[in-house]
Amino acid sequence: MEIVSSYITEGIASRFLRSIWVRGADEVQACAFDLRESPPEEYVSFFMISGADDEACFSNAFDIIGKKLTIDNGAVALLDIEICLSEVNDEDADIISFREKKLPHCGMYYHTDDLTKITEAKNTLRFLSRERIRWTSEKAEKLCLSQ
Repeated sequence: MEIVSSYITEGIASRFLRSIWVRGADEVQACAFDLRESPPEEYVSFFMISGADDEACFSNAFDIIGKKLTIDNGAVALLDIEICLSEVNDEDADIISFREKKLPHCGMYYHTDDLTKITEAKNTLRFLSRERIRWTSEKAEKLCLSQ
């Protein structure tokens, strides 16, 4: 018997962004939301976070993500899941969903093979991620701004 992950429809999800996925101060590239081909991924990784304000949310995100990944060369974006779902899933069938993956880890799934719809979804997510992004270090920010 396969257990289906629980869907997440609200909350703040954080995504670590490699410096090569960000241009300038906050221009997130669509590839930041690609599924990795090797090893093949089923979902894009995010981490659920909490906090009373952006400062607390970013602090929480850096702590959680830093326990799983080396984050000294990149940025973290905070995305409101409810807004992401509302903006991306604006058609009859859902294009993305968020599901629990041993919280605080969660995954964003694509529910279509239509490359046009996936590209539109990634562009919407990159636009939304520009609103709340913070570099993990001054070194990472300087490196990206010099590109």
